Amino acid sequence: GLDVPPFLATGEGAVVFSEQVRVAGGVLDPAATESPALAVARLGLARIDAAIDPAAVVLRYIRPPDAQLPGQR
Repeated sequence: GLDVPPFLATGEGAVVFSEQVRVAGGVLDPAATESPALAVARLGLARIDAAIDPAAVVLRYIRPPDAQLPGQR
């Protein structure tokens, strides 16, 4: 399996609250001050081998949707 932390924190808040991130078991992205989109892209690329075929994804709704068609309210 992959050796990954519970979460990866990025962005200005991650830098400001880096100690809280670590205490909670997370890891501060080494490039946390860059665009969070870049961090997500790097993370996806690093885990590409663990990806599954999108057709194999099955949605499981655990509550009714918030959106309703007009007249259903």
